[in-house]
Amino acid sequence: MIDPAYSWLYFYNEHVLRFLGKREPRDYYSGPWWYYLPRMLAYLFPWSALLSGIYFSARQPLRTRHPSLQRFLWLAWLLPLLFFSLSSAKANYYLIVAVPFAAFHLATVLENRRFLRGIGGAVPGLLIAGCAAALYIRVATGAENMHPEVAILGLEIPAFALVVLAGLAVMALGSAYCAWRNPGVGILAYLVLPAWLTAGLMVTMQEIEPLVSTRALATHIQKNLPDREIYLYRDFEAVSSLGLYLNKPLVVVDSHSNDLFWGNRLRTNSIIISADQFNAQLPGKPVAIVVTDRQLKSFRESIFFQHFKTATRIGETSVFVN
Repeated sequence: MIDPAYSWLYFYNEHVLRFLGKREPRDYYSGPWWYYLPRMLAYLFPWSALLSGIYFSARQPLRTRHPSLQRFLWLAWLLPLLFFSLSSAKANYYLIVAVPFAAFHLATVLENRRFLRGIGGAVPGLLIAGCAAALYIRVATGAENMHPEVAILGLEIPAFALVVLAGLAVMALGSAYCAWRNPGVGILAYLVLPAWLTAGLMVTMQEIEPLVSTRALATHIQKNLPDREIYLYRDFEAVSSLGLYLNKPLVVVDSHSNDLFWGNRLRTNSIIISADQFNAQLPGKPVAIVVTDRQLKSFRESIFFQHFKTATRIGETSVFVN
């Protein structure tokens, strides 16, 4: 069945109105025209530090090869950057279409200018070491451990971050020295930096999986609550993958979901129920309801909270059982 509102919803509401900042529901960020400029430097890190090499190699003869490729790369990342900079709606993931081309373009420009010659080869390492040192000080003096129950390689999150940043600073200084002393191995020395960061991120993602994935939550439900009907409280987006892991649709109680906004408005359905409807179903019915941390206060103030006796916390969610 084709939804008669599809054309308006997808083409006009999701694209034209989003660009103009008038999309409904308004569940996106906004920002100034330069919103993405500092983010581009972060997206390309640590390679964004290599931009300094363009300045120090400016006097080198420019050996532009494949000019058509250069023109294509300019357009491939500048046009998306310009388009999304002009858009009223902002989101970090929008520029995923531009960053690979920007990285490729940066690589070709640095090659054409014979980068990593002389002092220019050491500057990127010094910049990266400086950034790592600044972040180290920030974490050491001001960061709070938001998840003391999570350990990464036996270390609390701030302690692990300090190890990663200290290692990055030392390796960046070593890479800068290698690039200065022997330009031929400079780029190879700098490859150590993304390898170190990638290893740190992979370990981090593996250890914090309960905070960013519902797989552990689904395993708990399947093992301990196989005969109970599972509900979600308000916050569908934060645990939207739970239905996938459980292989069944889940009913949302008192939905505050923007993702379900139009589906709920355009169709009569049983996926979303009110607090009163849920409360009326509870007597004599074994259920469990998943509540995110940010909804705990309102859940405890709800009319049906009194029906629930036990709770198990997994990651940033709690499972309440009546």
